[in-house]
Amino acid sequence: MSSDEQEGISLKLNDAGQFAYAGLVAVSLSELHSSQWHRKYTKETLKNLLDHLECSKQLRDSMFALLGGQGSHDVDPLIHTLQKNLTNDCSLIIQDLIKVALVSGSYDARFRVLIHHVAWLLKVDQTITTLFEDKVIKYLEEHNMSEEEKNERRDKAKRQKRKRYLLIGLATVGGGALIGTKCN
Repeated sequence: MSSDEQEGISLKLNDAGQFAYAGLVAVSLSELHSSQWHRKYTKETLKNLLDHLECSKQLRDSMFALLGGQGSHDVDPLIHTLQKNLTNDCSLIIQDLIKVALVSGSYDARFRVLIHHVAWLLKVDQTITTLFEDKVIKYLEEHNMSEEEKNERRDKAKRQKRKRYLLIGLATVGGGALIGTKCN
């Protein structure tokens, strides 16, 4: 990653651009993860983004209101503002979202769906989004895990394998018992 990419997008956006960026993410989170099960996740994700952008308290309150379903969920003005701020290079938003996910340690399937949804809204080609993700994976692979992390991962894989075999065995015995009782 270049030093320009590592600085973050907050330096490139004016106040309206930051509002549009945070608003687009808040509305997307609200639409994608509206159930009670995801409430903690959506709040934490939005908080991480707002911390990253170093937003004011007033902007934070507005974004959490959008996340809660208040206000307009029309994203067209937000997209237009971002395009104007970034001279139509909205791929910077996608790069920045990936960075926020990695720094906060919350890059999971839900965050990946959010990134791809925002990319779709901003009309960023999915291949570009995938290239950014691949670039990050390559970067992370170059910085190897510690020996302790490798051991933990290996132990976890062993436990999962044993559990899977146990469940398969139980299902086999249970299925055999059901077939045996039906045949009699």
